Amino acid sequence: MRGIAGIIILIFLYQTGFAREHNSNAPESNNIEQTESVVTGRVTDAGNGQPLVGVTVVIQGTTTGIATDLDGLFSLKVTDTNTKLLFSYIGYETQVIALSEQQN
Repeated sequence: MRGIAGIIILIFLYQTGFAREHNSNAPESNNIEQTESVVTGRVTDAGNGQPLVGVTVVIQGTTTGIATDLDGLFSLKVTDTNTKLLFSYIGYETQVIALSEQQN
């Protein structure tokens, strides 16, 4: 099984907008405001630089996820920049990457 150095993951986080729920009959403290961001990235083999097809990318603690495409690319919508992404692939160790530790 390849170690953590076996996969190179590039992650980009883009803020795309926000959704706001407001109930005019409720106290101000019940307003909910959530920023929606899109996380995109590319997963490649660290040894040969080739894209890895079918890597599972899941928002940790949820069932929300996607598999990388033929170019190793993925895109997920997240509402919390403290989100952690779980990357798993057959023959490689699973990796968890915190978005808060990534540069935009």
